[in-house]
Amino acid sequence: MLVPGLGILFAVLALAGGLLYRRRLEAAKRLEGGDFLSDELIRQIETSGRIELEEPLDLKEIRAEEEQFWSETWDEPEEL
Repeated sequence: MLVPGLGILFAVLALAGGLLYRRRLEAAKRLEGGDFLSDELIRQIETSGRIELEEPLDLKEIRAEEEQFWSETWDEPEEL
């Protein structure tokens, strides 16, 4: 048996999640500096297998981010 109002609560949560997602998409479109892949860049990758960037990549920053990622500890999987 469902608790009265539970359906309304789920509907409100779904609506709020949708609005937040849409706001994030709009914010990503407004970003300057190409912090996301546009449809044009995706088509370029699909056709040529490469991507041409106006700004060169900062390899030191990329390496630092990668080292930070791999240095994080991971939870061991639960045994079944």
